[in-house]
Amino acid sequence: MVNLTQFASAALLLLPLVTAQAPVAELFDDMYYEGARITIPADGNCYDLKNLTPDLTRKVSSMKVPDGYYCAINEYKQCSGVGVLKLRASTNSLYNQGWNDKIMSVMCLKGRKKSKGGRR
Repeated sequence: MVNLTQFASAALLLLPLVTAQAPVAELFDDMYYEGARITIPADGNCYDLKNLTPDLTRKVSSMKVPDGYYCAINEYKQCSGVGVLKLRASTNSLYNQGWNDKIMSVMCLKGRKKSKGGRR
């Protein structure tokens, strides 16, 4: 017969192995996914770049966004202000969107599924 305490202890040890982690977005200080790099969890929290290592505040030139997610990039700290761009896909050059070297904070989260009409 299995001891319930031993079973519960074994289950708790395995818990970190089965806990799902949020995908991450990758931010690069050069175009074409080159140069210094940081990762941001796609967990719906706002991240100020100045609090991460390396500090890429106003240095980001390209981004990788996980499939099915989007990132709101902001030219102000704490994801505040009106200067926001939602990226729903990776971009090898933020210059093309007018956002090269402007990002101060980022929030990434799961995107909404398309409705039957193709609208979001």
